[in-house]
Amino acid sequence: MTFPLTFNSTESPKHYGEKLLYSASLGLAALLLSQTAAAITTKNVTYMVDNQAYEGYYAKADKANAPFILLIHDWDGLTDYERKRADMLASEGYNVLAADMFGQGIRPTTMEDNKRLTAALYDDRSKMRRLLQGALNAGQAQGNDARTGV
Repeated sequence: MTFPLTFNSTESPKHYGEKLLYSASLGLAALLLSQTAAAITTKNVTYMVDNQAYEGYYAKADKANAPFILLIHDWDGLTDYERKRADMLASEGYNVLAADMFGQGIRPTTMEDNKRLTAALYDDRSKMRRLLQGALNAGQAQGNDARTGV
């Protein structure tokens, strides 16, 4: 295999020009992608609520004073979906904590688990508020100003 810009004397100048244009296009695309893909930092964050450990996912934008978003999972718990969304928002310039509403290591795997864990939250709104406040506090502990959050 030869490098795309290698000029072979048997090639026509037109073919060489096409190779040059192709290589330049690839280089430009790589440059544009590197400029648009913002660097982010991610980690799991453990926090306590009512003497129980919860483990959220934190995605930090590479931007000073980035606005803060508290992301709440749906009824199947904190999954790769929420992590991906947190990463996407962080790449757009937000600091994001994907909260854990069920507890560290508690990840439902069946519809029955989803129903049971979610029903427990709906039945105890006071606990749900404490969990949200605990997640918000965990986000603040990462250096975020909750007043800039959504």
